[in-house]
Amino acid sequence: MNQLVYRPAVYEDLFDLPDHVIGEILHGQLITQPRPAPKGAAFGIKYFGTRSRRLA
Repeated sequence: MNQLVYRPAVYEDLFDLPDHVIGEILHGQLITQPRPAPKGAAFGIKYFGTRSRRLA
């Protein structure tokens, strides 16, 4: 019977991700998400950038 072997994620694993995916390492686990579309990314930078300056 096959057993899964847990290997903690390392920084080099981030470089192995495809270009359309972003990733981060949290508590030794690699978490991936699809990269936002350019239109959505521009909105996020504009919206959250202005909100963070107001809170500071």
